[in-house]
Amino acid sequence: MTRSPGAAEAGQDAGTFRFYRLRAGAARATPVGAIGDYSVRIWHPSWTRVPPPLVRTSVNWVWWLLHNVRVFRSRAFAVISLEQEGRLIHRSTVFPPFFRFPFMRGSDIQVGDTWTEESHRGRSLARLAIRTACAAAPAAGDVWYIVEESNAPSIHVVEKEGFELVARGARVPRLGMRLLGYYAMTSA
Repeated sequence: MTRSPGAAEAGQDAGTFRFYRLRAGAARATPVGAIGDYSVRIWHPSWTRVPPPLVRTSVNWVWWLLHNVRVFRSRAFAVISLEQEGRLIHRSTVFPPFFRFPFMRGSDIQVGDTWTEESHRGRSLARLAIRTACAAAPAAGDVWYIVEESNAPSIHVVEKEGFELVARGARVPRLGMRLLGYYAMTSA
């Protein structure tokens, strides 16, 4: 599994993170609706749009609720999924600013909680999801990508997409609780 901020939430030791940014106004690649025989789907929650079957996980129900009670500072939350023959092959989550990402401005987004089925890795699916997220991002907002220091494949993908490394940091508990934790930049 590709480890990302979502992996840390699942209780895995996260270590040190790299913080990447694609600035507002930077050239952003245009996404495509499909690549080969993979279809691209974007789920934006609302009270009546619950998580679709292929991304109906307990964590997406939590995100659905946080979106609907307006914990997020914008309405940009989404899950991008790449599917093949009715199976989930890749998933990336688009997070608007909220307490977990105190460095983000109101129009920024953060692409994270990324996963690709092992047998489909190395096919540029994460790049397609990142391009899709960047194309949907507000023009005035930066796009962030936080990745574990040891995750060479994700680092390669995000750098290939033109993101710049702006800092290193860690996941810091708040009030002694990981659940309320946040990502802090510790070195530029």
